[in-house]
Amino acid sequence: MSTVPKTLEDKMKTVDRIASIIDLENTMPLDKFNDIVKLFYQIKESEFGPVKESIVSEAFERLRKLAQEKKSDPLTTSDYYTWLLRILEDVRPGSSIWAISMMLECEWDGSVVEERFLELNMLAAKSGVHVRRIFIVKASQKASFANNPGVAAHSQNYDRKFLNAMVIEYETLARLDHNLLKKVGDGFLAFDERVALIDEVAPEGGLRGSVVMMPSEILQLKRIFDSLAIHCVTLPAYIKQMNGTQKLLAAPIPVPLLDNK
Repeated sequence: MSTVPKTLEDKMKTVDRIASIIDLENTMPLDKFNDIVKLFYQIKESEFGPVKESIVSEAFERLRKLAQEKKSDPLTTSDYYTWLLRILEDVRPGSSIWAISMMLECEWDGSVVEERFLELNMLAAKSGVHVRRIFIVKASQKASFANNPGVAAHSQNYDRKFLNAMVIEYETLARLDHNLLKKVGDGFLAFDERVALIDEVAPEGGLRGSVVMMPSEILQLKRIFDSLAIHCVTLPAYIKQMNGTQKLLAAPIPVPLLDNK
């Protein structure tokens, strides 16, 4: 006959739900998981009962989402960059990075993390990683577009094979395929066809995102990227076109001579 009190058995069911969906041998040291269980039972105050249950239920749901849907909840801005910079540091020659940048205010803004992100992209391309990036630029951004640090770095180091940067104007895409523009959202970045980070502007204005590893969802992102790429021009061609337009607009307009006869 069991010597475990009935109430303890009931509580264990809640905690054990976590163990039922993760492989403890591979994802978490067993002693660490045991520490979590011990802490759960150290909190004996009945007033904390609903709080404990809520914490465990939330952890269960988040782990279930990772295990079954292969997608994380939106990471905080700090966790977003921690994840992104770490995976960029580990990317190997021959692999690929493909991304869509919406030219958000929090992108390429000269901050420490964005500077490091840009540096790692350039280093990856130089090491033999195939980097393909599409910039979507709004009409209001065109005047300063070429001088943006991220754009300038892609332009100066442009290489069709290893640093292939492309451009399409927001208004043009909205006219050509508004549904595709909606699917792009706030942009995304993927490594090969293994894992992707879907960007999202946080309420406070920073950048955050969700990590995705579901093959079907990554395939959908790849289709979005490829569909968008057919409408793009290369970054050098776009900048050349912009420079030509600016020179044309700056040129004096000839004034016809009046015929005084």
